[in-house]
Amino acid sequence: MNLLNPYVIIRDHLNTLGEGRNLLLRIWIIFVFYGTPIAFGVAAYYIAFEVKAGELGTLITVFSVFAALLFSAQISAFTISLGQGHTNEDPTLAKVQKAKTASFLAFLEQLNANISYLILVACVGLLLFFFLSVSDQTDLMTGCVCVALVTHFFGTLLMVLKRTHVAFKLAYR
Repeated sequence: MNLLNPYVIIRDHLNTLGEGRNLLLRIWIIFVFYGTPIAFGVAAYYIAFEVKAGELGTLITVFSVFAALLFSAQISAFTISLGQGHTNEDPTLAKVQKAKTASFLAFLEQLNANISYLILVACVGLLLFFFLSVSDQTDLMTGCVCVALVTHFFGTLLMVLKRTHVAFKLAYR
């Protein structure tokens, strides 16, 4: 059953949040990515937000498209990492190049962890939305869970977008 265990993906993603920062800032970053979506879910409860079955179908489509796009982004990041192996003939420049390459590959490893996590969240969302649409039982709690999951997904997606932007920008130099 180890093949289906998502623990490593979740652990690696969490390790990228606030890495190298003090504990208080790390807690704050984790709160932003997890506490904010929960707060939005609770707010959805208090405003009596409900999701209809047709809207679940739209969420299934959106998460399916993003899962496919995220796989493509992951492959692009891997392709960029393959081009990082060349070295310089000058020993001094080769040492500098090696340090830059190691730093960039560590950054790509973090980006891979974030993208893998987002693909996992998209798959969990797809399953959840599918089962909710098949059961045809939408209520107030369904709306709260959907709001929290979608908010978490898109907040994390914005972080991955920024990191992908930085990765491509660095690769072009």
